[in-house]
Amino acid sequence: MRERLRGVANAVQSRLTLHPASRVAQWECLLQELYTANRRDVISALVRSLQEASWNHPYKPHLRALVESRSFIEIIEQLFNDLSASDLRDLVSGNLDPALDRADNRARDREFEFFVAAICRRAGLEVQLAEPDVLYVSARGTRSIAAKRLSSRRTVRANVSKAAEQIERSSHPGIICLDITRLVEPKYEYIMYWRQGADFLPSRFPAFERSEFREVFARKRSDLVRGIVLRVVFPLLSEGLRLGSREEWYAVGVPGDDAVERNEFLRTILGGLKGV
Repeated sequence: MRERLRGVANAVQSRLTLHPASRVAQWECLLQELYTANRRDVISALVRSLQEASWNHPYKPHLRALVESRSFIEIIEQLFNDLSASDLRDLVSGNLDPALDRADNRARDREFEFFVAAICRRAGLEVQLAEPDVLYVSARGTRSIAAKRLSSRRTVRANVSKAAEQIERSSHPGIICLDITRLVEPKYEYIMYWRQGADFLPSRFPAFERSEFREVFARKRSDLVRGIVLRVVFPLLSEGLRLGSREEWYAVGVPGDDAVERNEFLRTILGGLKGV
């Protein structure tokens, strides 16, 4: 991770100056600190936090750096030649702590758009950064993706409607992709951990699906919307006490949509994530 982050940071610096206080530079420092820290101390702090259910440990920024730098690495490795100088400036901006981002900062919103495109390209699709956010070519023809990172429960309905309108304007059938991580865990403190074998801490999707947004996601808005796909990502303490991140993606049906096409897209995303 550290080597790959240094490599993509060098690539970015070939086109613009990275400020030492940028979140990319801070990720490098945090990953270095995590690498050189006493492993027993790190694990003890995390396990104690999990046992107390307080999530109050000194490695919260380090684990966020693991999760966010991973997305950034994939974006630069897959899409570097597609990104404009403005795109790169957007990506490296933003506060190290996402909860402290200014309301008008677009860093993490754009990061999610580009991450979806990067994973689609990693899965072997022909990808273009274009309205609504991403266009890709499948066996069914050109398809569109409207990607939204939801940061407030008050704006969920408006964001879903806007995404549907963007797909409608593109004239290409498409999928709405929603990153709901901040809605599920507003403070970015949650850690997923390994229990036994492949049994992870239960997904947070079921509770979210039963929330007040169930009707919002299920309501039909356009004949061109093929479905909605939700994503959450958290730091992970995995088997063997290794640190990393855990992605979960979940498909939501829209009345009258093509379940086969929606599920094909979800399988594409999951395939592209293998080895990330």
